[in-house]
Amino acid sequence: FKEMKDLTKAFETSLSNLYGAFSYDKSKNVFDSKISYTTATNPNTTASDPSQLIGISTKNTAAIGKYEIEIHQTAKAQKTGSDILSVNSGDDITGTYGTGSFEVGTSKGTTTIEVNAGDSLSTIRDRINNVSEQIGLRASIVSVADGQSALILTATEEGIANSITTLNDITGNLTESLGLIDTNLPADPENPMQFKNLSQNAEDAIVEIDGIQVQRSTNDIDDMIEGVSLDLYKAEPGTTLTIEIEQDLNKVKNNVAGFVEAYNNLMTFLNDKTYIDPITGEAGEESTLLGNTTVSNIKSMMKRIAGGNSEGSFIQTGRDNYNVLAEIGIDLVGPAQSQSDNDINTLTIDEKKLDDALLTNAAELNELFSFKVTTTNPDFNIQSFTKATKSGTYTIETTASGGQLQSASVNGQTTSADVNGNLNTILANGETSAKDLKIFYSGNKDNDSSTVTISVGIAAQMFFEMKSILDEQNGALNLEIDKFETENEKYQDRIDSIDDRLIYTRDSLMKRFIAMEAAMSKMQSMQESLEALMQKNDDN
Repeated sequence: FKEMKDLTKAFETSLSNLYGAFSYDKSKNVFDSKISYTTATNPNTTASDPSQLIGISTKNTAAIGKYEIEIHQTAKAQKTGSDILSVNSGDDITGTYGTGSFEVGTSKGTTTIEVNAGDSLSTIRDRINNVSEQIGLRASIVSVADGQSALILTATEEGIANSITTLNDITGNLTESLGLIDTNLPADPENPMQFKNLSQNAEDAIVEIDGIQVQRSTNDIDDMIEGVSLDLYKAEPGTTLTIEIEQDLNKVKNNVAGFVEAYNNLMTFLNDKTYIDPITGEAGEESTLLGNTTVSNIKSMMKRIAGGNSEGSFIQTGRDNYNVLAEIGIDLVGPAQSQSDNDINTLTIDEKKLDDALLTNAAELNELFSFKVTTTNPDFNIQSFTKATKSGTYTIETTASGGQLQSASVNGQTTSADVNGNLNTILANGETSAKDLKIFYSGNKDNDSSTVTISVGIAAQMFFEMKSILDEQNGALNLEIDKFETENEKYQDRIDSIDDRLIYTRDSLMKRFIAMEAAMSKMQSMQESLEALMQKNDDN
């Protein structure tokens, strides 16, 4: 049973992204997964490969669509340095350049760096880097040649907002003696801090998307297109990047294939453990679960759902309305198609038929597998459901005051819904077949309503059955395991009792045997004495 439980758990896991679980980021539903495709065009020259210009990652919340992007400028972190100093990184700099203290930092924070007698460039670097996260700045050293080094200061983040805002002496004149600052430089809006050796000024990323110019302080942009993260690598003005966001059908197909594989692994195991020879009528050598009601029920349930219908699927004009797995190329193996005794009631995939369904009607395939809900009012947001939530069409009506729910009804029954006014949630109770359907109301009307239509797909039906079977307290498998373990304990107790009796009997017999041996030895000794006495009498 424990092996069966592992296979059942693996089957439940294979259904976890197919059955239509709700989450705000849509991460639990493979049918919401997205993938991006990018092409680059430039009317005046050969465009660079898109992978050299931009990196794109998508979340399930991304909307399917097309975007045109032009990268005018990437964001850069500000970088400045000292003069080339006549020291190695570990040499004492204070004899030549002095001691003192200076303040340095960005809008993120500042710190005071103390330079004492005997300190080196490495000491200054380390003191800055020890507080790098707090001040938004890091330091490094460039060894130009033996006896020549330079201190480099670099903002830890790109963008104008993250520029170095503070670099000034508190005591001494270190910033000028090291060549970090030159107060004699003319005023320059590009260098208001008067950095003497400014090698790279801070810049924001400038991107044009669908004709709208957007500016960001970083090259990692995740707030421009919902659910899409852009990593800008290189600017190439004049090159248009066309980004297409599409449903990730390969991911869906892989999950469907994983479901079929896990289903087959479990069904093959069950077939093997309940096999009866059709000719002799005798159980197979491995048929250790034959006659077990739980096993028989699981086999029947799997076959019934795999060969059955999606419950309450929506009929949509002009589309194939899939109701059974066979319509997308997933068929049950019958006795006539069976290649072995163990593959009866397993599933096969016609890849061409499945590919056609994915390419032409992925939405209907989604409905065939998933728990699917539609609402006519966008203010009614589905949060969760359970096995008890049945397919059907339900009218949800609400009353509210000041934006807080007061009451709700399902199909006109005011006692069929429980309301949490603090959270603005509606929970259908046991008086309706929509039981356990939980809805968050985001509207602000005193009286509102929505029609909610539910269908329960094949993966959802399977998932709920597997979840019930695997329930830690009341699941059929755990109850069977507990029953067998209890029986094993009883058998073990009986074995232990028999062992104790055998030990007692053995000890008793051993004592009797030893006593008998002692008696025989004594008799033998007496016999020998008598024989010796008789022999002596004969001699006389």
